[in-house]
Amino acid sequence: MMTAILRIPLLTTFLALALLALGSSPAHSQQTDGSSEAENESEAMAEQLLDRIHRFRLSNFMALNDYYNYSMDPEEELISEINGNMERSDALLGEIGELAGESLTGSELEDLRSAYTAFQDQMDTNIEDVRGSGYPDLRLLSDMANQAQNLSVLSEEIYNQVAGQETTPTVTDLELAREASITMAMMVTRYSARSSSSVAQVFQGADSEQSLDDLAREFEGNLEELRNRLGDNQAIDATLSDVNSKWRFIRGSYIEYDEKNVAFVINRYSTSIIENLEQAIERLKSA
Repeated sequence: MMTAILRIPLLTTFLALALLALGSSPAHSQQTDGSSEAENESEAMAEQLLDRIHRFRLSNFMALNDYYNYSMDPEEELISEINGNMERSDALLGEIGELAGESLTGSELEDLRSAYTAFQDQMDTNIEDVRGSGYPDLRLLSDMANQAQNLSVLSEEIYNQVAGQETTPTVTDLELAREASITMAMMVTRYSARSSSSVAQVFQGADSEQSLDDLAREFEGNLEELRNRLGDNQAIDATLSDVNSKWRFIRGSYIEYDEKNVAFVINRYSTSIIENLEQAIERLKSA
């Protein structure tokens, strides 16, 4: 009888501990799942932020490139292209602000907005000036070129800052493709400026970075590495092969600048290369 009485408390204690364990497991699991979801959401936002900053940088370069072409040949069609790129930049800047989260906690975002607003205002001023006179004012152009350089440096610093954070997942192939795209955008912008005698001295004075031929060799190295790394991906390899063919056609014009080269042809092939690289980027993002 005594043995039976002792068994009841022992059994009761065992059941209580078992129920306690079962009751606590879902809570612990929920906490783990919640933490994992928050981490995944943070990484996704950082990844999207990096993408928007890249596209923002690219649109700004292309708007400036369009302006240099407009200064040589003032056609309304080019103004539409300038405005299209500026509108994209404006929209992307808004998205950057929405995605900034904990990635940009200092004054970086406000500095970027201020730099872009100054560039935007100077772009409008320079367009109206060429519309009125038919040629660019070197003083106004110098102000815009310097502001464009300031915006470029600031955008690159913020991109590198976000890319270097632990919460930002980065993929080597994707970063190489983005770097190649931005490098080509820098190259074609410089080439367009250099092709205009009234613009060349201003642009070169505003930019103290790598020379055009150094940028060309850097682009070539990135493209070669991308092709070596992505040779097994048929869709992307086909796109990069197309890029390589176009690059071979205009390579000499970048390595050894010649005033006799037709700037329109260099511009068309260069922008086509950028479009192809952006297509490859989109495929890499969805891979």
